[in-house]
Amino acid sequence: MATAYRQTGRPIHVPATKIYAPTRGSLAYAPGIPAPQQQPDPVREQPRPQPMHTARTAAAPRFSTIGKAAIVFSCLLVAAMFLVVLFRYEKISAQYTTVNGLKSQIEETQLRLKALNVQLQCAVSIDDAREAAQNVGMTYPDASQFVPVATTGISMPESTE
Repeated sequence: MATAYRQTGRPIHVPATKIYAPTRGSLAYAPGIPAPQQQPDPVREQPRPQPMHTARTAAAPRFSTIGKAAIVFSCLLVAAMFLVVLFRYEKISAQYTTVNGLKSQIEETQLRLKALNVQLQCAVSIDDAREAAQNVGMTYPDASQFVPVATTGISMPESTE
């Protein structure tokens, strides 16, 4: 059929011309009677002429056994890499959790240390220390108890006794 179309330039199953002539049995042939309104014939779609060079559709590619195995292997490789990334992300997030817990413990310890320093400073006053020293028998040193140190070029103050 395509060969006949190429040779003639028109489709084979469609006639070249159509002639509509009234016959003796039709109403259009009867003289003196007005012709009834003719219903238009349903338009028949004529097939479009195909161009000379039509594009051929390619058949679905068929994969060999090696090709199929390569595709399956590459899919498994991608899935394995995805699982490795998820596993490493979980490990890193667990380590961050540990580090954050240690940081909070350090902050709590520093706050406790500051609180203890404040208690220590408030607990010991200079008057309490002087009284405790006198109870034990400690006194201020006399001039005879001072030990001279090698001179460093700085003059020592004279005692005013």
